[in-house]
Amino acid sequence: MLRIDGRRMIREIGNAEIYGFLGVTGFHFFDTAKSIDAINNTLMADMGAGGELTMGKRRRFSIGIETGLLLPFWSNLGLEQYVNSGLIVANMYFLYRL
Repeated sequence: MLRIDGRRMIREIGNAEIYGFLGVTGFHFFDTAKSIDAINNTLMADMGAGGELTMGKRRRFSIGIETGLLLPFWSNLGLEQYVNSGLIVANMYFLYRL
């Protein structure tokens, strides 16, 4: 999986910030549901919102949460596998800035 996105800060409250993001996510995986030798390459639009809390004296450690929607727009196996669907996703992350 490869994800490239951009953030736009919506609001900053002390050490916390709320942001929106928009990008592209690419998947490359072996799809056993399709056939024996099916490699699935899919591109999806990635959009959503998140929040991040920064901690420490130098504000190097962060904890964040994101939620969003992945909308498929290209696949080498066809978009029929994603019939009328977007994928709702959520994740939590820990970040240490060097």
